[in-house]
Amino acid sequence: MFTCPANHPSETPEFCSVCGLEIPGTAPTTSTSEVSGSVIEAQLVAPPTAGDGRQRCPDCAAPRDNDQHVFCEVCGYNFVTRVAGSGPPRPYVPAPTANSPSAELAKSLDKAPADSAYPAVESATPASVPTWLSPPSNVPGELERQTSAASVHSDSTAASAAAARWELTLTVDADLYGTPNPDAPAGQPPRKFRLFDRETMIGRAGTDVRVQVPVHGDAGVSRRHVLLIQGPRGSLVLRDLNSANGTRVDGVDVLPGVDTLLHDGAVIALGAWTSIIIRAIDVS
Repeated sequence: MFTCPANHPSETPEFCSVCGLEIPGTAPTTSTSEVSGSVIEAQLVAPPTAGDGRQRCPDCAAPRDNDQHVFCEVCGYNFVTRVAGSGPPRPYVPAPTANSPSAELAKSLDKAPADSAYPAVESATPASVPTWLSPPSNVPGELERQTSAASVHSDSTAASAAAARWELTLTVDADLYGTPNPDAPAGQPPRKFRLFDRETMIGRAGTDVRVQVPVHGDAGVSRRHVLLIQGPRGSLVLRDLNSANGTRVDGVDVLPGVDTLLHDGAVIALGAWTSIIIRAIDVS
């Protein structure tokens, strides 16, 4: 086990597996001639500060809300090493083989028409949501296994899955993590959002980042917090975008960058008191 400059326990020797920060003394040395001029310039220029004393990202001018945040939430600038556009390492995903389930799924998606994600709907009720939309799992390979199982169902099951539509309800839950939060805004009514696009971004409102589902008043929610992605057969997955405070699905922490399959009734917890309930809806 290794320790990065931010005191995170790291499983990898060169870069921290938690925050992506380089661990001195373990990474291979790099001569000055191998470093690009833009990187050298970024390392020499200190981040500017805003009028309220907060640092601003030299690349995109977004304010740094917390001194403990290593990376800029907008562009990924590293405030510690002052390297422009550097972000935490992306999770390794092995390349699919010719006959792997993911390769077969990719072939089927390539053959589908462009508007196959939104076919004509005759009837759809929560009871008609297919059984393969099971509770989420963070076990490696489980999402691929469930998606592969969905692709081999009968035509009638596939048609029923394609008819699934999703809606989310955003509420304030002062007891979201088991302890009452006195700062939670009481009396805020629930807000409902219908998912029409293939990708739906959820993030903090009032920033320079455009999100489809804005969260108001919760400073624990990142500008780009999570992404909801709809599949061509009615599936819905959640991807945490390396948010500062993380995301939970049904009480289980999810890994940044790892897709988690959602189901009807799934509860997403993010920020200090924001709770989101996912529902399959009747659009007939």
